[in-house]
Amino acid sequence: MKKNNWKAYLLRVILILGIGLLAGTIAESLYELNTCRRAKKGGYEIEKEEISKQNITIIDNGVVAEGEQKTKTIHVQIPERYVNKLRYDYSSEVTFTPNIQINTKDIYKNPEMRTIKDISRYNLNESVINIKDYVTEVRIIVPSNVEIGKIIVDNTWDFNWYRVFYISIFVSLILFVINFRGVLAKKIEYGFAVISLSCGLLFIAIQPPECVSWDEHIHFSKTFDWFENGIADRSISEDYIYNNQEDFERSAFFSKEEKSMQIEYLNENADTVASTYERNAFSLNAVGEFHMAFLVKVVKHLGLSFYGQYLVAKIANLLLYTILMFFAIRIAPIGKKFLAVTALMPSAMLQSVSITYDVVVIGFTVLGFTCIVKEFYEIQTKFTWKKLFFITMIFVIGSCPKPVYIFLLATLLALPKTKFSSGKQRILMKGIIVIVCLCMIMTMLLPAAAGAVEGDERGGDTNVMEQFALVLTHPFAYIKIFFKDVWSSLDAYLFGSESLGFLAYANMHPWTSFLGVFSIGVALTEKKKELVLKGKTKIMYKVWLGTLIFVVIGLIWSSLYIVFTPVGATSILGVQARYYLPLLYPLCMAFYSEKIEGKWNEKTYTMIILLVMLWVTHGAFYQQYFLTYCQ
Repeated sequence: MKKNNWKAYLLRVILILGIGLLAGTIAESLYELNTCRRAKKGGYEIEKEEISKQNITIIDNGVVAEGEQKTKTIHVQIPERYVNKLRYDYSSEVTFTPNIQINTKDIYKNPEMRTIKDISRYNLNESVINIKDYVTEVRIIVPSNVEIGKIIVDNTWDFNWYRVFYISIFVSLILFVINFRGVLAKKIEYGFAVISLSCGLLFIAIQPPECVSWDEHIHFSKTFDWFENGIADRSISEDYIYNNQEDFERSAFFSKEEKSMQIEYLNENADTVASTYERNAFSLNAVGEFHMAFLVKVVKHLGLSFYGQYLVAKIANLLLYTILMFFAIRIAPIGKKFLAVTALMPSAMLQSVSITYDVVVIGFTVLGFTCIVKEFYEIQTKFTWKKLFFITMIFVIGSCPKPVYIFLLATLLALPKTKFSSGKQRILMKGIIVIVCLCMIMTMLLPAAAGAVEGDERGGDTNVMEQFALVLTHPFAYIKIFFKDVWSSLDAYLFGSESLGFLAYANMHPWTSFLGVFSIGVALTEKKKELVLKGKTKIMYKVWLGTLIFVVIGLIWSSLYIVFTPVGATSILGVQARYYLPLLYPLCMAFYSEKIEGKWNEKTYTMIILLVMLWVTHGAFYQQYFLTYCQ
């Protein structure tokens, strides 16, 4: 952008934001007006109305099978009317899951019953359920020992700022992509950054105050106690976050009111110690949590609330992810659009807004690899010691949490002789690369071989030493297991059902097949740049890159067989498609062909790509999170 155009661009951005906010406000107002119109049908008032005791009947459901919990049913008679929200007070020492059966009518006005599985938490005393339908009767089935208090029909005006901002950001981003398509065609990294930050911040805002991604409770604990040594305290709030994970159904909220109550509970109990635990000694993987831990420590000293600290940790990850991928896309000499598309996929974005070290792994690994690819496309420039140090450090940081990815650094070993100033420099540089790769992988292998690594109990009956010995004594049996499992999961883990649209405990994006096809389509059709390497040198480069990718995949599966899989199991447990995310761009480069490219108008092509990704990412978060937590 020219300097003298900044004012004009700024005015356009302000206008776009204004139109987006207006669209969100109008849409929400119309939505609420329609809700009020339906609520007033039959002459009712727009208010909270407590159901009289005469219309409530409690029935004991009788004897149940051994091991099952006795229940009772609260029958609530409601004159046929619209119910926006149903609220009820309760008293329980444990979290329970009542079934809410609602008698209503289908589209053809025939009687219909639908069931909502509610979650009523021990630390709250009120449940707020989104009904949003015409109702004649409600049955609340709860454990016999649970006391139900007031039951209220809530049809009050409820202006939802979550929905306002959701629509506002969506509309603003659409207008941004269309208006700036010329700039974005030349610098797609700016389009990525704007969408990543906007969607990411929105996603953080609509998430529940609980762990929603893989292993997030573990990284949360390590992040919040990063600077602690020995025995560390867990507050009631930290304890709650740590213990509410890995079960989307159990941890789900069903209204924004419950979410608000939970946030208030966390902020009020942040200073009360609930438990203590032994903080593990510092390890290399803690490098991946430092940026989050540091900012959490700073804002905590500044007096920010517990929930604010929790959000700051997620924002820190989002900022780091966006910065790293921004520069990766900018540096990449080819495959920029493919890189932007895969970086905006729901699975990757979920990691970027979670408390996890995967952002460091993905971001630094991809950034380091784009620097390597650049060297192969700038064959006329020399590979210097400064470049070697820079690229090596990027890979070392990215490999600290998961050393297996360090072998992508060895792609530099395929650099031709002409890239080096002398034969001595070439030998020294390549020797350093080999040593760095071996040293990093030894940080994982030596502790395992020495028995210093314990098996992950989540995997079952694990034993690192026994499993290690079994592999060494039966290598061919393990090789058979390895190839069987890798091959059977290859389609799902690369560009299939579990790779790009898997949202952890919230399940999968409904368009998972489309996401893979779209990514591959972009890789094939974006404009190409011919690789200077020719003949055998070019073939050896691609073969070597493919070999390194296979080595990384082999180490991923093998490490989880040793640490996470029960001794003697004939299948490998614990491998997830997210582990393949740092490998997607290298795979694209390994199969890259200059002979296939689309002859598109670059402005239109880039605009369509970004609009599709905006729809995919925004739609995934709306379907899986907004509808659950923010109504």
